[in-house]
Formats: sequence, structure tokens, C-alpha cells
Amino acid sequence: MNSTITYHTGQRDAVLDCFSRNSGKQLTAGDIAADLLTRGSRIGNATIYRTLDYLEKEGRIRKFIDENGRQACWQLTVGSEGCSDHYHLKCHKCGTVVHLECELAAQLDEHIQAEHHFVIDRAATIFYGLCEACQAAAVSREEAK
Repeated sequence: MNSTITYHTGQRDAVLDCFSRNSGKQLTAGDIAADLLTRGSRIGNATIYRTLDYLEKEGRIRKFIDENGRQACWQLTVGSEGCSDHYHLKCHKCGTVVHLECELAAQLDEHIQAEHHFVIDRAATIFYGLCEACQAAAVSREEAK
């Protein structure tokens, strides 16, 4: 049997569709199960986890652990190189993830390596804060008071 054969199943397609509908967000297995259930697809948790494992090994999604180290979530990879070549910004409030691809980030890497003799693992680095939309919503709430 050829181990390079990729099998497409309805479950795998449903999970990938869920990621596509939620582009830019990191999803937990529970998020995926709830989304699929609202669409009439009853896929068990074990199947969701097997599918996530497969898609991660295939390089189509990337696994993140939350800032507390307690919960895993996944996100579609970006581009052909995936998410290992840039940092991520994650909003505490809405969970949106921004892929930080800018020259300043590369300069930060160079500075840390040259001055502090340390190499940053971009694939494992997430900066947490508030996205533009959540900042604007907070300002609007303050102005409404």
C-alpha cells in the first residue's frame, strides 16, 4: 500500500470547510464540533481529533496551545510555507489571529540574535493583545458612557 495516497472523506472535507468559514481564527475541537452540528453534521469527537491530527501532519493546519497552556486550538496554514516563517498576533477578546509578516519583525529577530545570542522560534511565538476591531468597540463603549 502506498503511504503517500491522500484519502478524502466527508468528515475531513467538513472539518476543512469549518476552517474555511472561520478563516483567521483558531478553533478548538469543541468549536469545530459545535459548528458542524449547526450544519447538520454529526461527527464524533474522536473522529474530529483524528482528522485534526491528520490535517496537521499533512501541513494544512497548525496546532497552537493557548496562553495558559491548557487548551489546544488549530488554524489553517497560510501560503505554501505555512506559519513557521512569521509571528502571530492573537486578540484576547475575539480570538482573531493576524499573521505578522513585516520587515520590522525580521529586524527584531536579527537584533535578538546579534545582541542577545538567542534565536526566536517564530512558529511558537504568539503576541497577545487587542485587535483593531475590539479596540474600536472598547472606545465606542467608553464614549457611550
